[in-house]
Amino acid sequence: MSEIKISLSEILKDRNMAQSELVRFTGIRSETISNLVRNKTERVTLSHLAKIMTALELDDISKLLSYIPDEVPEDKDDECIEMLGLPAAVYFPLKRNYYQKIDTIKDLLKADLKKVPGIGPKHRETIRLALEEYRS
Repeated sequence: MSEIKISLSEILKDRNMAQSELVRFTGIRSETISNLVRNKTERVTLSHLAKIMTALELDDISKLLSYIPDEVPEDKDDECIEMLGLPAAVYFPLKRNYYQKIDTIKDLLKADLKKVPGIGPKHRETIRLALEEYRS
């Protein structure tokens, strides 16, 4: 899953600055700063970003935050079966299947669909058409 990385730990280390100093300069709670340093936060307020950037004399937000995209599989068949856009009546029996692990398109291509409970001839045809469309 893609994520946003906060580089506060590296910046503080480079500047020989303790978290407590940043707390004092910004007025932000120490627990909040600690969570930011450890990348253990789900959201950051704009006012906190502004205070941190001011305290650290940063003029470019990309020095503090960076976007890390999902890895793109080298083999298109390593994509998740969700990419096929299968209807729920077809998708869920595949995911609940205890006999064969079917997470990727490659798994689906190898699977013996006749042995998957809940997947009949109509569903197999739906899967075949979805795979055809996906590959074109």
